[in-house]
Amino acid sequence: MAIEHNNRSVNDNSSQKGIKGMFKSINIISSHSGSIIPKSAILEIKSNLFYKSAILSFKNGKKLSAKYFLLVSILTWPFHKQFKHRLYSIINIKALI
Repeated sequence: MAIEHNNRSVNDNSSQKGIKGMFKSINIISSHSGSIIPKSAILEIKSNLFYKSAILSFKNGKKLSAKYFLLVSILTWPFHKQFKHRLYSIINIKALI
């Protein structure tokens, strides 16, 4: 059984509003967690949220915005396991603009 909500990774209809809410939540959690949650985990989550924003921007035809969010995603957590994929995506979007 799965609970349907906007921010499921299998849901392509996620909204920017849902991502903004997740940013707000992660900022609150990180500011109150002290050393319980490693900074690396927080940065990786933020990087994933920027990446999701890039995908939504691209789907909405905002290629420049998508490129920006991809770049911020890489700069937020350059050690991400999808680093090469994200870098390649920036290059591909640049070719489309």
